[in-house]
Amino acid sequence: MHLYFTQMDPIPNAVSVPLEAKGWTCVHMPFREVVFLETGAVDFGDYDCIILTSKQAAHWLLQNAGDTLPPLAVVGGATTALLKKFHCLFKDNPPPSAQDLVERLAERGFSRRNLFLRGVHARDTVEKGLPHDQLQSLVVYDTQKIKKSKPIYGSGMVYFQAPSTVADFWETYRKPPKLIGVIGETTAGAIMARGWPVHFKAGRPELTFLAEQLPSPEDFNLNPIDIKKESI
Repeated sequence: MHLYFTQMDPIPNAVSVPLEAKGWTCVHMPFREVVFLETGAVDFGDYDCIILTSKQAAHWLLQNAGDTLPPLAVVGGATTALLKKFHCLFKDNPPPSAQDLVERLAERGFSRRNLFLRGVHARDTVEKGLPHDQLQSLVVYDTQKIKKSKPIYGSGMVYFQAPSTVADFWETYRKPPKLIGVIGETTAGAIMARGWPVHFKAGRPELTFLAEQLPSPEDFNLNPIDIKKESI
């Protein structure tokens, strides 16, 4: 059975290999591509902590930072791994969501000067969660739709990894996929808002959890899951 990934980045071998060993055929089906924005020079030394909630912000930081940075507060294991040469506050157990990150920062006490590297369409969880006078937001990337010459999706499960891809899929195919997997709470909400069912959600958003927890196609339960019971 085909498993379509809507993320912009290619599917890591560490994810595709175990999934294909289970019987899934992994297909990269991005709807958008990242565009890094011109921000001017940034003196990262002016801040006590840099906050990142996406891999795209991490890629921007790697392109624009030197060898030394203040401590980083990062969401997700994959993004943390990209920044492993720097000091990440929650390296051993990265928070799975922006809300969880804000809560952990509150527990340890907010730094006085925080810089949030975000995308144009990022949610305002970080801005709402941190004291206004202790946070500066910097928009470093945007995404734009990829123009497809022909449809890619045929049948199988689509793994939605952002709310925007739910709308992108509908605009492209005008019907829901036969099977739907979601990366987390926000994306599940976008699916349910359209009246679509959700058939799978891993315990955490990192792709390694998808690879570990997704059953083989033969063992996959085709019935929609109860999102409320899944702690969405």
